[in-house]
Amino acid sequence: MRSSNPLEIRTAQVQIETAILEALRLAYFYRYPEAQTLSELVGRDAFKLLAGSLTFVATEGVCYRWEPASLLPVLPPYVVAPSTLGDGGNGRWIRESSSLTLGHDFRRPLHTVRTGYAKYVGLYQGEDDEMLERIYGQAPAFLLEWVRNDLESVGMRHGSLYEFDLSFVVHCLSRNLRDGADALVGSDVPADSGTAPAPGLARMLGDVQYLLAGSRLGLEPGVKHASIDGSAQIVETDLAQRWFRAELPLTVRASVHLIDEDLFEDPEVWIARKDAGTAGQEPIDLSNYVAEGLRFVSAPGLTGTPSPGVAYVGGQLVISTPPPHTFPASSDSYRDLRPDGSLVYRSVPNGSEAPPVTQGAMRIGVTVTDQSRIIADQYLCDYVVPSGADPGDPFRVI
Repeated sequence: MRSSNPLEIRTAQVQIETAILEALRLAYFYRYPEAQTLSELVGRDAFKLLAGSLTFVATEGVCYRWEPASLLPVLPPYVVAPSTLGDGGNGRWIRESSSLTLGHDFRRPLHTVRTGYAKYVGLYQGEDDEMLERIYGQAPAFLLEWVRNDLESVGMRHGSLYEFDLSFVVHCLSRNLRDGADALVGSDVPADSGTAPAPGLARMLGDVQYLLAGSRLGLEPGVKHASIDGSAQIVETDLAQRWFRAELPLTVRASVHLIDEDLFEDPEVWIARKDAGTAGQEPIDLSNYVAEGLRFVSAPGLTGTPSPGVAYVGGQLVISTPPPHTFPASSDSYRDLRPDGSLVYRSVPNGSEAPPVTQGAMRIGVTVTDQSRIIADQYLCDYVVPSGADPGDPFRVI
């Protein structure tokens, strides 16, 4: 059975990392001045904005994301194009949608959040001093750093199911040039971050904890929950520039599967009934058996034509279309199948001992006649042939 778990061991880290960043972005990324309608949104000069910029549209009640390189087909209200397109017809506003909520409140899905303050949300890649200075220039900012993965096998079959814990650090960067503790506790001046009050480092830490504690990141049932257990702390300060960086531990507890990739999606089950039998008490010998036909039917007269058939002789496939044959009256006629598909008939009076099998051939049956007609025919070898019970075979059951 295929797993409903959306996490696959090769991509689980990227999936979870992307989901965390997307949650932080939709919850706290800065929103440009909101538009009242979609018409107002498409009339704006969007190419002045960076890719990923967000704007709330009041009549739609959701945020739209600007993607300057997008060539998606225009499909209002989900995808809309600005009135002035790029040289290649590019540029789209894309409607946001998320199953995550701001806190534990189903009435606040992240795509309906109207305001945000973070000027940058991205991955921490061990930035050098120059890169950090650029990011600090865009503070407030959130950076996500992957630390390690821990795998533990929990499946009945080793290599199939793992508990998968991912450890991250969320870096919160805050800067405020005002005197006092504004960079730490926030400012009442909206111009400091675009919101009032402008958040300080302490509020940013709280916002991350509020958003991610217990979240399944939209990746259930693979993600069990995100844990904020551990110690948040300030790890870097520059009082002269009035910026601070704090780290907050984040652990995502999940499970991953190594799925059976050779399974069929929505399999169909068909049944084809077979008649089977053996020459003795042993299991069917799949190297020497009749798979179809090569039998006579009871009929008036002593001449008959065996049905075309398929058999295996010594493990080799034999396909035979025998010609008509005339039997002696009141006889038991034994037939042997050669590897070249020809039949050899050996007749004896009714009830007599069977003659020897033709060398290199397989005895497949016997036909019984009386003075004027064929009265019986049966297999004398192993056989697995289509059943005559219902000509509608095969039939689908699933």
